[in-house]
Amino acid sequence: MSRASQRVVFPMSHSKPASPPLQFAPTFAPPRRALGIMSTVNGKIMDRNKKAGEDAFKDQLAKMLSGPPYTLSSWNDELTEAMSSWRMSVPGAKSQPEVVKIMAYQEILAKMSPELKANPAPLLKDERKMAALAADSGKTKDDIRNMMTRFEALKVYQQWVQKRRADGKSLPKSMEDMQMLVQVDMQKKKVAQARSRSRRF
Repeated sequence: MSRASQRVVFPMSHSKPASPPLQFAPTFAPPRRALGIMSTVNGKIMDRNKKAGEDAFKDQLAKMLSGPPYTLSSWNDELTEAMSSWRMSVPGAKSQPEVVKIMAYQEILAKMSPELKANPAPLLKDERKMAALAADSGKTKDDIRNMMTRFEALKVYQQWVQKRRADGKSLPKSMEDMQMLVQVDMQKKKVAQARSRSRRF
């Protein structure tokens, strides 16, 4: 039996990237490949899953480049579209941990008022409001914090990719490519900041 296949990158990688992970249309990690006919079946699932991940990244990148700055409402619309796509018809997709998280985020967003979605920043500073939202949505305060972390990361990536295009630089072709480019840009920024500080002394 071959080793377990690697997880196709969904919004969040289990490794620790240099920058917060993005939220992409749901994909899932296929099961272990087996001998005989199951090997062929699982091989087809893996191929379909890889293609789904590539398509999801292209769709997300296009939206980040062409759309206005993300809001919780627009992000919720995007999550709803992703969850209703054909990718969710792949057996086992909806039981994957990342997809379960997305469904939890949707339940939280469904209980947020339009005003709160438009200006969610004060929520994280108000424990009573956060506790009320957690109770209303059936989730935890940590679920809310995690959702907001993912949302803020998405906004950072959108700003980064739009600036990269404006500067005439190459755009990422995959999630792995994006994480690598972000890491390189962050390293360059740190070097530039260090040089700037050294000139002051």
